[in-house]
Amino acid sequence: MLLAHQIDGFRQELNFRDLGGYRTRDGREIRRGHLLRGGAPGDMTKEEQERLCQMGIRTIVDFRSQGEREGNPDPPFPDIANVHLCAMTSADGREIDYSPSMLFRTALRFKGRDKIRSLMEYCYEIIPFGNRAYQKMFRLLLEEQTPIVLHCTAGKDRTGVAAILILLALDVAEETILDDYMLTNTYRKSLLEEVYGSHRLLDRMSSNAHTFFTIQQGVIRSGAESMLEAIDRRYPDADTFLEKEYGIGSREKKRLKELYTVESR
Repeated sequence: MLLAHQIDGFRQELNFRDLGGYRTRDGREIRRGHLLRGGAPGDMTKEEQERLCQMGIRTIVDFRSQGEREGNPDPPFPDIANVHLCAMTSADGREIDYSPSMLFRTALRFKGRDKIRSLMEYCYEIIPFGNRAYQKMFRLLLEEQTPIVLHCTAGKDRTGVAAILILLALDVAEETILDDYMLTNTYRKSLLEEVYGSHRLLDRMSSNAHTFFTIQQGVIRSGAESMLEAIDRRYPDADTFLEKEYGIGSREKKRLKELYTVESR
């Protein structure tokens, strides 16, 4: 049985799904088969890779660092452009290691009991501002380089932010945006259960451990909420944020809606 927005022919744990079908505030819905999100194609079986080739995909965007790409490169797909846009960089443009071990080491510098949660929320608070990767992503959408697959390692954090930004630009309600973000935990349920089970004692003893295991294989709602709250603190509304950070003004927003939404059935 397929999950909500799941694409037939792919295992659930790949977190490969379609943003199509979500309703917008003006009563339209996102066009199906054009805006896809997921984990690394290198984790797909040969059959799943062949299925991807049959979907008419025009562009694959990889939000991972160069080191991550070298460790698990995207397979070459005929007639599909592969665009590398590292979504996590420092102020001077250096790519940031986003591995679980890096997160754990960095979290130790945070104060308070739930250090991992604090770090994750901080990452989400800063990632949507001055981010060249997502700026270029929107240009690809406006240039109609679609159907497009947006991915990182597990298709949950950096890809989750990309999905939030696109859904904001298409005027999807905030609660729906958060629901889509949290779908990762449904798709990756077996992986979450596996990591909880293999660290059962530590998971019960420490809230830090439970949060760490959750963000290792899934997401926490407060991550996406922290991002949206940070936007609200800096800008009067989402439209101003999109225009100032991504050049998505009224004209660009109208064009995105023309390209990627249809009348609701």
